[in-house]
Amino acid sequence: MEKEVLIIRHSYYCVRQTQDGKFIAVGGLYIPPRYLTGPIYLLKLDSAGGTQWERFFYGFESLQNYGYWVEQTRDGGYYSIGR
Repeated sequence: MEKEVLIIRHSYYCVRQTQDGKFIAVGGLYIPPRYLTGPIYLLKLDSAGGTQWERFFYGFESLQNYGYWVEQTRDGGYYSIGR
């Protein structure tokens, strides 16, 4: 019996340092053979590069979603620009 292997790759278009000295990254998920499919991927990292949390944002009419930019707001929240 053949087994199918699914490889998911993350691609980050913007990584920024946050007010607390950690990092926030935004990009997309690449799932071959389509590539650039799936949700916008937002990832918060600690100062050593460990994952603190991750969020996925799905588009409406497109399977090709990705975030281009992420910024921290004055109150400690985040906003992202993407497609």
